[in-house]
Amino acid sequence: MDQPPHLYHLAKRYLDLLGAAPSQAPAGGRRYLLYRDDRQVRLLHVRVWQPLGEAPDGVPANTGVLARPLRDVVADLELAGVLRDLIDDRDEESPFHMPEVPDVDLTPTFDLRQASGPAERQRWADLNMWLQLHDRSRVQEALLGVTDALVASVLSRSTTLINPNRKSGDSNYLFESIAESGREMLLSSVLHIPLPALPTAKGERQAFRVGLREQLKQWTRQWPVFTPLLVPVKAILLVVPPRNGKDLDNLVRDDVLPAVHEVLAPQQAPWITRFPQLTPDEQAGWRPHERRLKQLQQNSVNAYEVVQLTRLPTDPGPGFLRLALGSGSTYGSTWSRLAGFAERQIERA
Repeated sequence: MDQPPHLYHLAKRYLDLLGAAPSQAPAGGRRYLLYRDDRQVRLLHVRVWQPLGEAPDGVPANTGVLARPLRDVVADLELAGVLRDLIDDRDEESPFHMPEVPDVDLTPTFDLRQASGPAERQRWADLNMWLQLHDRSRVQEALLGVTDALVASVLSRSTTLINPNRKSGDSNYLFESIAESGREMLLSSVLHIPLPALPTAKGERQAFRVGLREQLKQWTRQWPVFTPLLVPVKAILLVVPPRNGKDLDNLVRDDVLPAVHEVLAPQQAPWITRFPQLTPDEQAGWRPHERRLKQLQQNSVNAYEVVQLTRLPTDPGPGFLRLALGSGSTYGSTWSRLAGFAERQIERA
């Protein structure tokens, strides 16, 4: 699982396997393992975990799969939404916590004109670069954390957004208005990336791929703070399925996610090659960051989530996709973190 596209294909294999008939199923018996059709999967989270440096001895590569009924997830989300009102959102352990975006000064710390000679000038230049990238990474992580908190907040407040049994008009007007307002807020966040219209006819897929990359590149131009990318990211795909229920797995796996990785993958920076210019103490402090940055060359997108939203009568027939970027540094899916939050609050009560 060295490359994110490899991870995408792995998830598809497991989705297919869990919908297949057991190998020794008796004739006339159950014809599927977990579900009849993978279109029943409304929430999907996939993450590759790779420790900095070498893996611990004796720990082989492995894959874990956790499946839960949607009704249980919805119950956890609703409980988390209720408990949210009882805690302080400034608690950094809370999935609702919106980190404060630091106001950093990216001007050089050391004045190269004051250096005593070429060697010190080069070392100061390296330190200036390191410090600027460190501050930029703090801003990136905070902005991605804001997206995570927004998604968690909307999902916990408006669980009808992902409830396939919900029908328009089956609850009171106020409740419907709250749910649809949450959906609008979720889809209109400034950190979300609108994707091209989904292909509906033969021959449109290539145009979709070209438009997809252009939208991603345009977003990076609008948000230069993410260039270069210095922290791992999670791709959050908000999906409104087509009216006819066409499976979007192939489109997401083969087109969207590889494009996100390709466009967001950071470029090798020349200052890495000047790392030996730092003093031994400085090298010891920055070496984990260097390993992390080199690792990002292969795994800038180390996780993704797919959230299928319930269709509304006003949605376009082909459906649509929206992309949001969250933090790849947090462990677990949005819904598992909300469930963990609810459990912790109950234990503390």
